[in-house]
Amino acid sequence: MATISENDWVIVKKDDNLKVLKIRSERPVWMEKMKFVFDGAVGHSYGTKFEVGNGALVKFVQPNDTPESCLTDMEERKVADNRNLHDCDTNQKLSKEDIEAMRAEGLHGEAIIGKLIQNSETFDKKTEFSKEKYIKKKKKKFTKIITILKPTLRLLCEMHFNKNKTKICGMRIDSLGQILSHANVRAGSNVIVVESCGGLVLGAVLERLGGLGKVFDFHPGNSQTRIMDGMPISKEYIDEHVTSISLSHMQTLVSGQKLPDPTPVENDEDAVLGIDDKSEEEAANNQANSSTVNVDKKSNAPGKRKLTTEQIRLIIERKKKRIDQINEGMDDLRSNSVDSLICATKFDPTPIVMKLIKFLKPSRPFAVYSQYKEPLMECFLRLKETRKVVFLRLSETWLREYQVLPKRTHPEINMSGGGGYLLTGTTVLNND
Repeated sequence: MATISENDWVIVKKDDNLKVLKIRSERPVWMEKMKFVFDGAVGHSYGTKFEVGNGALVKFVQPNDTPESCLTDMEERKVADNRNLHDCDTNQKLSKEDIEAMRAEGLHGEAIIGKLIQNSETFDKKTEFSKEKYIKKKKKKFTKIITILKPTLRLLCEMHFNKNKTKICGMRIDSLGQILSHANVRAGSNVIVVESCGGLVLGAVLERLGGLGKVFDFHPGNSQTRIMDGMPISKEYIDEHVTSISLSHMQTLVSGQKLPDPTPVENDEDAVLGIDDKSEEEAANNQANSSTVNVDKKSNAPGKRKLTTEQIRLIIERKKKRIDQINEGMDDLRSNSVDSLICATKFDPTPIVMKLIKFLKPSRPFAVYSQYKEPLMECFLRLKETRKVVFLRLSETWLREYQVLPKRTHPEINMSGGGGYLLTGTTVLNND
């Protein structure tokens, strides 16, 4: 079983709350007003529960006198109701000061809940279902128990869907699964990916490839290829299997031309190659023989700096290497070596899909995702007019989770309003 190691990305679970964190020695982190370090968790297996105490993690051991021991077996539960119970402060003999005193003494959350149950005048009169709800509610308030899980695609997607849907364009885990299935992403395939879901779709495709195949990642602007934090994919893996192409180079790709080699204009940071990527400048500063950068104090514009000759040379080399990779990737696209196309972006997908679908081989699948159906309806009509695609289908998945417990299996009260829309189809060869 995999064990927790330093510098690992992990998912910390507290009740229904999930958070992605990186394990670093003696570096405190925050979660739900809890401050702790991960040192005590290193070496344990994933899925282990830990209790937070004095800023440290200690492996949690379930005590024998747990609050669950107050509950009877399902067969012994009596038919009762709570109609004669009244919710008032006098039902609990312990005051707020007493509880705070127990906390100050370092009493564990389980023990505090046990004291609350013993001093409650109405607990024994509640139904068994009400008792379980009472204990669950108190556990959220008094216990500081977390579970450290290994990041998976499902957990990452569910976490962002529940916290910040806009980051992943409202994509639900079932929608992501359908995208990978309809696009037939498998080991050894070459896939075009256009996404603005924080790297979720790109990471899912790379995971499916399993080290065999290639991804042509189209991104807006000058941003670099980046997958979501927590995905177990290294930078070396990305550099080997991903060709990053900006959407601004789409016209160059379609016209069959190549990007020109970089040419420096003058010894100025803003003029050299028109570079606005800070990572290249930082790499140049680290590798250059001279680490001194002269600041032009006469310039009023912030960030105007003079670069050394060695730094300019390194920036040009890195720029030329990236341009060569892009040109090589464009040549691969023009040779019709692409097996599938995935588009999941916040932009209008129609112009992007209409240009990129030309590079797919005949009888190859594609999947276009959008949080709204109107852009996909236009894309549906435009693709149908080309007479080069078949099996066009625009769909929305209705998903509802169920609570499965003894004698109370029912749909969850709260459910997602939607997981987006999906347009799928297959390319064909049409000589008309």
